Amino acid sequence: MKKAVIFTHNLLAENFAKTAHGLLRGTSRFEILAVIDSANSGKDAGEVLDGKWLGIPTYKSIDEYIELSNGEAEVCVVGVAFPGGILPDACRYELISAMKNGLNIISGLHHYLSDDVEFQKIAKENKVELLDIRKTKPIADLHFWSGKILDVKTPIIAVLGTDCAVGKRTTARFMMESFQEKDIKTEIIFSSNLKIYEKGSDRILKICKELNADTYISGIGGKAYLNVDDFIKNKINLNFQNFNHPIYHQIFEPFHSNMAVIDLLFNEGDNAEKIIKKQNII
Repeated sequence: MKKAVIFTHNLLAENFAKTAHGLLRGTSRFEILAVIDSANSGKDAGEVLDGKWLGIPTYKSIDEYIELSNGEAEVCVVGVAFPGGILPDACRYELISAMKNGLNIISGLHHYLSDDVEFQKIAKENKVELLDIRKTKPIADLHFWSGKILDVKTPIIAVLGTDCAVGKRTTARFMMESFQEKDIKTEIIFSSNLKIYEKGSDRILKICKELNADTYISGIGGKAYLNVDDFIKNKINLNFQNFNHPIYHQIFEPFHSNMAVIDLLFNEGDNAEKIIKKQNII
C-alpha cells in the first residue's frame, strides 16, 4: 500500500473533489497521509468532508506538507475533477513542487499530464512517474474478451452511472464493507480495469456482457440514450427505475428530498428498511 497525499487545490468541500472523497472514505490502494487544499488548511480532512475526524491533516501547499510533516508520501493523487477535465494553470505549481520533492503523480483527468512537455521534463529530472489512469494502453497491451467471467459463479452487482459525483464508488465501497462484516468475501472491480472503451449505451452493454450480467437497472434518464433493442438481442433484461420519493421523519423541517440513503438510515433507524421496501422502484 503506497503512502499518498491528495491534491484538491481549494475544492475539498466541493463535489468536484469526488476522487478525494472516495479515497478518504476508504481505499485499499493507498495510505492517505494528508490532503493539500489551500481553502481548508489546518483542518482535519474527514471533518471537512463528512464532519467525522479521520486523523488526516490538510495543508495549504505541498511545500507546507514537506516542511511540517515527515514527508513520507510516495505519490500525489490529483483528487479533483476539474471542469472539462483540464488542469488549471493555477494548479501546475503544486504538482511541479510534488515532483521536485520526489512524488509520483497519479491523475484521472482527461488532460494527460504525461503528454505535457514541461511535466515530462521535470518528471525525468526528478526520476518520478506521471500516471494518467484514463490514458489508453498501447494496442499490444490490450486483450479480447476471454469468456473467463462465465466461470465465476458468485453473485455480481454492477454499480454503473453516467453522471459524475453521484456516489458510484462510495456506494460500492459501503456495500463491500457491509458484506465483509458478515464474512462474505467481496471484491470491487473498477470499470477502468476492464479495458472497455465504448461510449454511451454501447459501453453499458459491454460492461454487462463482460461481467456476465443478466439484468441492468437504469435510472429513468437512461431511456434517453440506452438502445433497448441491443439489450434484448444480448438477452439482458433492461429495467428502468420508477422511483417515487418517500417522505419520512427528518430532525429538521421542512423535509428535504433526494438526500443520500444514509440520511434515511440516520433519521429512521430500523424503520428505514420498511420504508425502502414499500417503494415501487422498478
